[in-house]
Amino acid sequence: MSWQTPFRRSWWTVTQLTRAVRAESKCNSTIAHQFCASPRFDVGRQPCSINRLVGIRFSSSTAQQPGPLRFCVVGSGPAGFYTADKLLTKLGEHEATVDILDRLPTPFGLVRSGVAPDHADTKAVINRFGEILDHPRCSFFGNVTLGRDVSLRELQNLYHGVVLAYGTEDDRKLGAAGEDLPGVYSAREAVWW
Repeated sequence: MSWQTPFRRSWWTVTQLTRAVRAESKCNSTIAHQFCASPRFDVGRQPCSINRLVGIRFSSSTAQQPGPLRFCVVGSGPAGFYTADKLLTKLGEHEATVDILDRLPTPFGLVRSGVAPDHADTKAVINRFGEILDHPRCSFFGNVTLGRDVSLRELQNLYHGVVLAYGTEDDRKLGAAGEDLPGVYSAREAVWW
């Protein structure tokens, strides 16, 4: 599986990515090709929206750009993988590539760590996610934290589209009567117990 490469343990900085893009154009390095996100538009131009890209309604400047469409999905849980799958299949004729980033070193989010072993049917979706990662135009990069290792602006400059598909870090109070009573727990607290 492509996500099991030793490269998934670390993230190259944007500067190193840019250098690798240049190196790829000179030597066609397989490693550089795996890691690189080549800018496809000027830094000052905003990328077109995901809805327009998925709907195959491109702006004229995006449609005329050479090479495949490049997407970044931040978050490797179910939302991230289903998004990557749709981008790869719906935009297949455009040879869209998808890089999946996650702050954890391994993919699959709560499907891997938050589903009890006796729920085999639920965990079986990992097999489908593994197939998505095996796709030749999909790559996983673990140990990457958005805002610390790379900024959203940097990702927007490197990709045609960026999808934020990460979960929440904190509970949100709903203001419902009794939510602060003893024995009332959020789903997040139950999963991480």
